[in-house]
Amino acid sequence: EGLSGLRVGAYYGCTLLRPKEVAVDHPERPKILEEVLAALGAEPVFFPERVECCGAYLTVTKPEAVRLRVSSILLSAAQAGAELLVTACPLCHFNLTERRPLGAPKLPVVYLGEALAWALGVKSMPEAIAKVVGVRG
Repeated sequence: EGLSGLRVGAYYGCTLLRPKEVAVDHPERPKILEEVLAALGAEPVFFPERVECCGAYLTVTKPEAVRLRVSSILLSAAQAGAELLVTACPLCHFNLTERRPLGAPKLPVVYLGEALAWALGVKSMPEAIAKVVGVRG
């Protein structure tokens, strides 16, 4: 069960991949999150904007600029067929959930720890995953 069969997009953003001295993977072609998702039973979905910045700290001073980025990221993931988006960056998670503009794809977004816990059998399912599972069946 867990993430089995779900089409999940990994969203890296920019702070996990740049600068290269602290990057967790290749800055333009990362795969570590997709490998984790596949190990958890998900079907990883690669999408063009998975390494693009969500607006980061502009969320404080220019939330409209962040909304434009978030809309583009969510559209990119949805068009690639993702049913769920997973991120390992707390700031990306905030922007993708709290700065989602009206009209943007309603793609659920969860933090990597939530997806991991659910895939490993923790009974309380994150609301975003529950929405996907409810829609699918």
